[in-house]
Amino acid sequence: MLGTSTIATGTTATVDFQSAQFGWYGDGNAVLTGPGTLATSGVVSVTDWSNNLQLTLAGGITWNSAGTVYDYGWTVLTGGATWNNTGTIYDRYQIQFGTGAGDSATIVNQAGALFDMNSGNSGLAVNGAGTYSFVNAGTLLQDQGGTDRVYVPVTNTGLVKTTNGLLEIYGANLGGTFQAAGGSLALLGTSTIATGTPRRSISNPRRSAGTAMATPSSTARVPWTPAVPPASTTGAVTFNSNWPAASPGTAPARCTTTA
Repeated sequence: MLGTSTIATGTTATVDFQSAQFGWYGDGNAVLTGPGTLATSGVVSVTDWSNNLQLTLAGGITWNSAGTVYDYGWTVLTGGATWNNTGTIYDRYQIQFGTGAGDSATIVNQAGALFDMNSGNSGLAVNGAGTYSFVNAGTLLQDQGGTDRVYVPVTNTGLVKTTNGLLEIYGANLGGTFQAAGGSLALLGTSTIATGTPRRSISNPRRSAGTAMATPSSTARVPWTPAVPPASTTGAVTFNSNWPAASPGTAPARCTTTA
């Protein structure tokens, strides 16, 4: 698919893809624009090995993808676009949020859905200050080594997990589970904690600078001081699965937040 496809206001276009392709290498890119809704199933790919833009979501479109998307090219979300995933997305290159200052875009990874950063060089990037978010109620996974980076603010109520490599998240609204199960997971920048949230249960964490937050233990509990935590915490925290578990069979390093 090349060129621009427009879905009008109040319209839902339902499509079952059978190994379709958005964009085609150097021949051009696909633009999906709203403000209507695209609902898809089946398999669709975004593929390019030459750093060419292959797919743009624009004009306030909502893409509800229930199948499998192999995003192996350069994809841009702009103009209030929302990508709502209830299936599986494999991100092997770069998904860019925004094209300049004041832009907005959102990815929602629903409960039961998988967003897999699986190249060792995957990224969720931003271009210009704007309103961007990655809302994760499912699983955000890194599993192919290397260093994958998320520069979009992450709101997590599901599972963020790395099994191989380093996953860096620049800004998070803490909730759900953050787990390093064979790799390392770094929270950088500012991580936001809801005011009034009680203490957290933390397993085997350490600050990235090497200052221990708690004695390595699968049951370590660290109370906030003061008892009511601030709205945010700055700096970097790394969860590293190389820390020994408290006993054989204990789950790898993880940070689980509980209300």
